[in-house]
Amino acid sequence: MHGLDYLLNFVVGGLSFSIFKYLAGINMKLCCLLPVIPIFFPVSIYLFHYNNKEKINRYLSGSIYAVSLYLLFLMITYFIYSQSNNIYNSMLISFLFYSIFLFIFWNRI
Repeated sequence: MHGLDYLLNFVVGGLSFSIFKYLAGINMKLCCLLPVIPIFFPVSIYLFHYNNKEKINRYLSGSIYAVSLYLLFLMITYFIYSQSNNIYNSMLISFLFYSIFLFIFWNRI
């Protein structure tokens, strides 16, 4: 039965990546909304055994830290790109800051 679960996860992940790639060429607004679709959050909570309160509380607080770090990554990327017009350098520098902050907050996530 576990093999079927992994196959289903593989198919769903592949489909979501393909939809994202398709929307990137068609509609930028939908492409921006796809990573933050609220359905992924309840599904991930369901994947944790929903009767375990400690795991859910840790997951929720870790999600808050992770989303905050992601927003910081986006803001740094936006600021550097608006100043330099070089997407590769802005992504590299933003990822460096993201990695540093992730290392600092790793125990809290």
